[in-house]
Amino acid sequence: CYHFHIIFTDGACTNNGRSGARPRVGIPYSDDISSQLSIPITDTKDNFALRSNQRAELCAAKIGLDLLAQARNNQPKSEANAWIVATDSEYVVKGITEWYQHGRYRNNWRTSKDNKPTNLDLFLALDGAMTKHETA
Repeated sequence: CYHFHIIFTDGACTNNGRSGARPRVGIPYSDDISSQLSIPITDTKDNFALRSNQRAELCAAKIGLDLLAQARNNQPKSEANAWIVATDSEYVVKGITEWYQHGRYRNNWRTSKDNKPTNLDLFLALDGAMTKHETA
């Protein structure tokens, strides 16, 4: 029987895409209330000028993977790979599994209108964090 640990990630942004936008992420990764985080996204986490729900969701996934890396370092090797990172964001899931791979391998990071994809910086960071876990 498998025993998995789950980290849930969620991001949201009041005043989405407008002046005064305030993004936050929520990441519960244990039943213990001290392991249920609500973190504001400041310039140290994301210094992009435009704040949005999509960027908050991507930041949440990246922060969740960073927390997972810390947790994996503190547990026995036998349990190190029994983790799931879950998100309610179709944008993050499709972005990293479909659009990101398509742009990376086929379009040299350009959209059909020859623009740089939206939020590419965070998709690159998320991919880097995922790669670290896959090779650990």
